Amino acid sequence: MNSKEKTFLEMGKESISSVHKDENMWSIWEVIVAYVTMIEAKVGELDEPFKAQDANDPGGHVARENEPLEKFFDQIYRLGRKLLLYAKAKNDLLLMNEV
Repeated sequence: MNSKEKTFLEMGKESISSVHKDENMWSIWEVIVAYVTMIEAKVGELDEPFKAQDANDPGGHVARENEPLEKFFDQIYRLGRKLLLYAKAKNDLLLMNEV
């Protein structure tokens, strides 16, 4: 699902939630009950493929692309920590400030 479809789905869910808050006011009119039932069915139809899509692709392409960068930054951080400890041990103020 794209973001436009997701937004429409969320709008449908919010509408159903809002309608059910005042159910005693509209439940006497069959026309409104029919429309609410139809909207609930459509929201349910839209929600099922969206849930299936989320279940099939939990990580996604972006997460796989970011994984090497995260490893790289972790290694840089570790190197920086080791350099800082070395600079403190040697009392090298210039290196401590750079690290």
